[in-house]
Amino acid sequence: MSASDGGGLGDLSLMDLFRTEVEGQINTMTESLLALEQDPKTADRLEALMRAAHSIKGAARMVGVEPVIRVSHVMEDCFVAAQKQQLSLGSGAIDVLFQAIDLIGRLGKVKEGAAEEDGQVPENQVSSMVESLSAILKGEPVQEIPAPVAADSAAEKRAVEQAAKKAQAKRKRSQPELVAEDVEPDHIGASANSHESTAKSRVIRVSSDRMDKILGLAGEAMVESRWVRPYFDSMTRLKQQAHHAALGLDNLRERLEGYKTDTRTLSLLNDVHRSIAACRQLLSDRLSELANFNYRTSDLTERLHNEVISSRMRPFSDGVEGLQRMVRDLARSLGKEARLEISGLHTLVDRDVLEKIKTPLNHLLRNAVDHGIELPEEREGSGKSRQGIIHVEAYHRAGMLSICVQDDGRGIDIEQLRGKVVWQRRKWRRGSARPNCWSSCFCQDSALATLLPRSPAGAWVWM
Repeated sequence: MSASDGGGLGDLSLMDLFRTEVEGQINTMTESLLALEQDPKTADRLEALMRAAHSIKGAARMVGVEPVIRVSHVMEDCFVAAQKQQLSLGSGAIDVLFQAIDLIGRLGKVKEGAAEEDGQVPENQVSSMVESLSAILKGEPVQEIPAPVAADSAAEKRAVEQAAKKAQAKRKRSQPELVAEDVEPDHIGASANSHESTAKSRVIRVSSDRMDKILGLAGEAMVESRWVRPYFDSMTRLKQQAHHAALGLDNLRERLEGYKTDTRTLSLLNDVHRSIAACRQLLSDRLSELANFNYRTSDLTERLHNEVISSRMRPFSDGVEGLQRMVRDLARSLGKEARLEISGLHTLVDRDVLEKIKTPLNHLLRNAVDHGIELPEEREGSGKSRQGIIHVEAYHRAGMLSICVQDDGRGIDIEQLRGKVVWQRRKWRRGSARPNCWSSCFCQDSALATLLPRSPAGAWVWM
């Protein structure tokens, strides 16, 4: 099976497996850091962070990505020190850790076969990150790290790819020594725990093309199974005709009994009657078996089709990854404090729909942080907590997916909204194109969302 056929993990290269590992561990670290910021005394979150950093370090050693090794190693030391209560991870330290996660994510997005042009790893970025993490480890003030530029990112990818290729070439020359040198016993144990967890959850990766083919075949099987029913109906009509033939034969025999009929003729009539009775019995038995077969086939193909359709469904949690981090970072950049709470994470959504709702939902949340949540001082003056809460809920209602976005901010200024609608209407009357007021105010793509106001407190339903 080739990779183009949508094969399994056996068709992936080491770099593909490395990217998959980094992606999963980054999601774990992001979730744990957000929870740790709300409750710094959560020991299990620190344990998860330490294991994730250790797993990334071990995976990076397998492919020879040295910058990731350096950054993840210091991150692991920070989490171990926090576990031992030797340091406390405040918001400033968590900011730096998030930046380190972003740097690891950029380093992990390396494509095999990239052009081997001259270019070095932007040592200033990696060194600055390592120094900032080391400062956290020592309890020193945290310094802000400048954002990376695109040119450095491209050079970084090329250099990391070159390092990975060199590591793979070295592995081919001396694979036993490489494994003995680079893989730590602790990482082996962590990998075993990871594989055990994966086995328990029984999760496999299947390409979308393969799933579409399976869905098509399941649909064809269900359609083909429907042909059994017309065949069963025709066999039933044949049984009825045999019954009518038997009745006609009985009437004929009764009429012949009033005439002088030789024994040979009566014997032939009786033989035909017995043959028709045997045919009727055989048809009755086979029709009963065919009815059971039709029921089992229809039920089986329908269940198969439903299961395949269900496999296209993904939990709502897959579509909201990163939104809590986005809300947190955006609020801090605006001098606010905000937290995103999500309900209905296990609500199943079609994968195509899940992709389409990401952009409008992101836009709604940014508006909630930017325009809904007040500054901490203003919230305290209103008797609220300094941290604003944005709540997203996903649920099914009447066969449709409903998403409710609500915040505890100042709410919508109805008068300002009314004024904007009136202004747009006057502008339209003066000859301009007719606007979509709801779309222009709240959503960039009115084809994807219909927003219905529920209350002045900042709650909106999106279906």
